Amino acid sequence: MTPKEAAIKITEHGAAAGDIAIVFGRESKGLKNEELQQCQYHVNIPTSDAYSSLNLAMAVRSSVMSCFARSQACSEERIWDQLPATNTDLEHFFAHLEGTLAEVGFHDPDNPRQLLTRLRRLFLRIEPDQMEISILRGFFKGGETIRPKANPSVLNTRLKRLVISGACIKLCSVGTFVWAS
Repeated sequence: MTPKEAAIKITEHGAAAGDIAIVFGRESKGLKNEELQQCQYHVNIPTSDAYSSLNLAMAVRSSVMSCFARSQACSEERIWDQLPATNTDLEHFFAHLEGTLAEVGFHDPDNPRQLLTRLRRLFLRIEPDQMEISILRGFFKGGETIRPKANPSVLNTRLKRLVISGACIKLCSVGTFVWAS
C-alpha cells in the first residue's frame, strides 16, 4: 500500500483502534521477516528511477505528511458497532489458529511453508473487530471439545475398523477421512 492508502487506514480507525504504531526498519537493511510478520500492513513509498531509495528520515517524513494531510481532510469518524480487534487480540487469534490447524493435521509446524503468512494476510485484510475474533476463537474452542484426543495412528486404526464394519466413513489415500453422504 502507498503512504496515502496507509493514512486512510490510520484515520479511518482513529482512536477506536487504540494505539497505532508505524514501524520503520533499519536504514541499512529494513525490517527482519519476523518483524514484518508483526505488522498488519506494509507500506511501499514510490520513488523515481533516478533515486530508487529513501533514507529513513525521508521515509518517516513522507509517511507522517500523508497521515497529517489525510487527518486534515477527514472529519468523519468510522462508524462501527464493535471496536476493531487489538494487536493483542489478533496475535492470540493467530496463535490459536496455528495450534488448531496443527492439531487437525492441516499445518505442519516443522514445515510451515507460507500457510500461516497467507492466512495472516487474509485475516488482516478483512480487519476483524473484537466480536468477530471472539466468535472465531469460540469456534476453534468448540472444535476442541468434539475432536478425539487420540494420537493419529490410534485414530486411523479406529477409522479403519469403522470402514470395515460398514460405517459411513471413507478413508482417503493420505490417511485422513471424510464423511460420506
